[in-house]
Amino acid sequence: MEGTSSCGAGLARHLAAENVAVVEVLRPKRRAGRGHKSDPADAEAAARAVLSGEATACPKSADGPVEAIRMLRAARRSAVEARTAANALWRIATVRLRCDDRAQAYAARRRAEGKTNREILRCLKRHIAREVHRLLTDPPAVPTGADLRRQRASHGLTLHTAAAAIGATANQLSALERGLRHDRPLAERYQQHLTEIAA
Repeated sequence: MEGTSSCGAGLARHLAAENVAVVEVLRPKRRAGRGHKSDPADAEAAARAVLSGEATACPKSADGPVEAIRMLRAARRSAVEARTAANALWRIATVRLRCDDRAQAYAARRRAEGKTNREILRCLKRHIAREVHRLLTDPPAVPTGADLRRQRASHGLTLHTAAAAIGATANQLSALERGLRHDRPLAERYQQHLTEIAA
């Protein structure tokens, strides 16, 4: 078996638990004429190496000090990633508390209920985590330029009129409608304006 300490580790452990003899085969050397991987040819070469006695190495048990160090490193990497994510949530929450009216109103309501700043921050971080998860797993559809152009034309608006209404330039909206500009906030603002006109 090839790769008993990497991609084949799970299968090697399973076979060892079932008392099946496993022999480690080194990765085949690529000859000059055959530089690409071929599973059937590699399997045949591995079988020949075992039968001829050339391959005799037993796979590592994966429960020694090397494996323990590998597991510790993986755990440390996971802890660092979790801490980085927690730090990002904390930063977003503190910025929102300073700059966002909705977050400030939420904090004032929670303080009136007797919550501490620490509890408010924890609740806000949880809300932000849910919000980010929702955006990652089910992102809202961005209207296409062609859709925006059709909607604008159906309302009889010129580019200049639409641009003035949402604080943009006619050139920005023209590029957005033609697919030459990718600006999600502008597209969403434009879509909202067109929807409000239709209502």
